[in-house]
Amino acid sequence: MFAYVGCYSTPDRNGHGDGIKVFHVPDEGGTWQPIQHIATHDNPSFLRLGPDKAALYAVHGGRSAASAYAIDHGTGKLTPLGLAETAGRNPVDFGITPDGRHMVVAHYSSGSMAVLPVREDHTLGDAQQSIRLEGATGPRIADQPAPLPHGVTPDPTGRYLLVPDKGLDVVLVYELIDGALVETCRAPALPGSGPRHAVFHPTLPILYAVCELGCSVQIFAWDDGLLHPGAAVSALMPGGRDGLAAEIAISSDGRWLYSSNRGDDSIARFAVAADGTITLCETTPLPGHEPRFFTIAPSGQHLYVAQQTSDNIVCFDIDNGALSCPRVVAEIGTPVAIALLTP
Repeated sequence: MFAYVGCYSTPDRNGHGDGIKVFHVPDEGGTWQPIQHIATHDNPSFLRLGPDKAALYAVHGGRSAASAYAIDHGTGKLTPLGLAETAGRNPVDFGITPDGRHMVVAHYSSGSMAVLPVREDHTLGDAQQSIRLEGATGPRIADQPAPLPHGVTPDPTGRYLLVPDKGLDVVLVYELIDGALVETCRAPALPGSGPRHAVFHPTLPILYAVCELGCSVQIFAWDDGLLHPGAAVSALMPGGRDGLAAEIAISSDGRWLYSSNRGDDSIARFAVAADGTITLCETTPLPGHEPRFFTIAPSGQHLYVAQQTSDNIVCFDIDNGALSCPRVVAEIGTPVAIALLTP
């Protein structure tokens, strides 16, 4: 397995990382071995593989750019394929459509979405569409001053893209028609909760959204382009520090849901019932600070956390959903994104 880690690199992000680092992971639970460093454009802060895993893509936080890299599956190493203009400020997340033809980018600072073409050679073109979001903002004036889209999640069919907006307290649904985004629905989250990222259940028509400001997970029912809000469940145990929830992931069998909280530096674990409802089991403290991103390994037996201000990657063992045995597997400056490749 190979791991790609993006880092904040500029003073405006308190960054002291440098580009994208590539690691070989010979033992999924063991120490990562650095094999390449790519000095990219500033702040490669979110990473995703293309659907055919031939390329890695990144957006650059605080800037207005996206980049692409060809992957050598034999060595795991990257070859830069150039930058593209995203036509918005501070791209924070993106999705690559299942057909591999478009990148859809959420811009936090300009409150906008953009569509970039992905060419057959995996290079990116400049934005071909840019739309500014509108609507009434949430009640937390300081934290919700404007539309703040923060995630892009394709639905299981690949026809729709779902966008949690922290400022509007909604999850927007878009259909991509002839390379352009068309809004089909916006589902309200709890007022002041600030939805940030989302994930679909692997088999049920349910979306789970982690809410940054409410430090909670809200359930939404999915109905072919329509989203219906349901219950929200706190991701905090009694006495936990509120706010700054960040990432969300679900196990491949749909039994366990996880979210991270930068308020008390923990990972919350939820049990998922047969009907998709969730119950908070526990929160596991981290041996460091600011879990901006985490991901589950392909085997489902390990969970990797990028500890932004601790300058490292931590691995947990997963045993029947529970997290244990945290250990540092890589030292790297200001890590904020991880992508895993199994050749």
